[in-house]
Amino acid sequence: MILGYTWLKDHNPEVDWQTGEVQINCCPPRCEGCHTICKERASRRKAEAQAVNFCRSGPSPEYAEDSEEDEKSLQTGEVEYK
Repeated sequence: MILGYTWLKDHNPEVDWQTGEVQINCCPPRCEGCHTICKERASRRKAEAQAVNFCRSGPSPEYAEDSEEDEKSLQTGEVEYK
């Protein structure tokens, strides 16, 4: 892909030549494509944060002792699914 000098100057991407990653942190206001991508990323991060907060708000799992039968089945490799 060949990018023009004006596009590179306007977007000023950060290039990590070791990993091959390119990040565009300085995008001009007139660039709709980059703003759409940034909005999608922000929306995805917000949804992930909401999912984590939802999980954290629930009750903690209860501790249950394993029965002797469970321990024997794990030792022998015979697992019964219910």
